[in-house]
Amino acid sequence: MADNVPNNGGASCPLSQAVTRSDLHEFQEAMFAKLSVLIAGQLQSAVEAILKPAIDAAMGPISDRAGALELAVTCLSSECRQMADKIDDLESRSRRCNLRGVGVPERLEGADPVAFMSGFFTEVLGDSLAPSPMKLDSLAGQFILPV
Repeated sequence: MADNVPNNGGASCPLSQAVTRSDLHEFQEAMFAKLSVLIAGQLQSAVEAILKPAIDAAMGPISDRAGALELAVTCLSSECRQMADKIDDLESRSRRCNLRGVGVPERLEGADPVAFMSGFFTEVLGDSLAPSPMKLDSLAGQFILPV
């Protein structure tokens, strides 16, 4: 028997050839590759088992808060749209009884704009608009016919 093969009490050894240094190096490389794959798999499993629940637990409140904020934005957008419609309606209603003189040069009214506009409407529209001279109220620069 060869010197590098142990004697099993007369039984024949499965190694029939002498193991060389290059054979040991190849075996070592193969074992290292298998061990690396095994360790990487176990590490990935451990990371998934430990970190995934921790990340999910940390992200849960953030996701809940984001959902609540999206709902609040939707509600506020709807309310803003309703308020804008209401403002448009109120502005339209506030102008219904108003007369606006367009194309009248500025500062033509002189010192008494109410008297000027009363005479202006009577002259432009004639006496058929009102049987007696019109009375106008001045409110924030607008002239309103009393109803």
